[in-house]
Amino acid sequence: MKRRIICAALVFVLSFSAIVFMGTQRLEAEDMPVVYVDPPSSAVSLGKNTTITIKVANVTDLYGYDIWMTYNGSILEVMEKSVTGPGQVVPSDTDDYVITDMSVSGAVKLGVVFIGAHGVPSFNGSGILLWVTFKGKMVGNTTLHLDTSWTELYDKNAQEIPMDPPVDGVVSVLSSPPVGGIWIPVDKFSLLAPYIALASTIILAVSISVAYIKYRKKQ
Repeated sequence: MKRRIICAALVFVLSFSAIVFMGTQRLEAEDMPVVYVDPPSSAVSLGKNTTITIKVANVTDLYGYDIWMTYNGSILEVMEKSVTGPGQVVPSDTDDYVITDMSVSGAVKLGVVFIGAHGVPSFNGSGILLWVTFKGKMVGNTTLHLDTSWTELYDKNAQEIPMDPPVDGVVSVLSSPPVGGIWIPVDKFSLLAPYIALASTIILAVSISVAYIKYRKKQ
């Protein structure tokens, strides 16, 4: 009886493992493209610049894309946008693609289309769609939100490529270091500890002296 129970348990475990493995393989094989902000969170000092990227992963037959990223225009200011750099998605020749930029304060809205007439191959894999350099205008936090209604990928036939929901990012603007130097955190107690110890020793010595003098007077 015990042997039958053990065999049944083993069959169940092996069957369950096989189902989980097949499901995992299927999910890996069916990974959807995704557009995301990288790094997912970053910080910049007030008045300084920081650069984030908008990336795509697991895409096939990419021939164009639209990006609509909103942010708090009171906290950040866009200083520069670029689609070229290490790991870029666009073709190396600037004549092989067209950029339409409709960005305003608080929103980066940009479209890129490869020019099929030049025989440009489509992009496959993962890469960078856009570099954006921000300047910190005001202390605070802001979400870099990729709007799902306009952030899209297209194939050679101008058909939308199905993808997972875009993944947002966050930028924090911090107070600037003091003028004329670099701010370094200081442990005030550690800094004052020697002086506190010295003062305690002096007070103890004075107390002992007073007690001794009183004792001598009583004698």
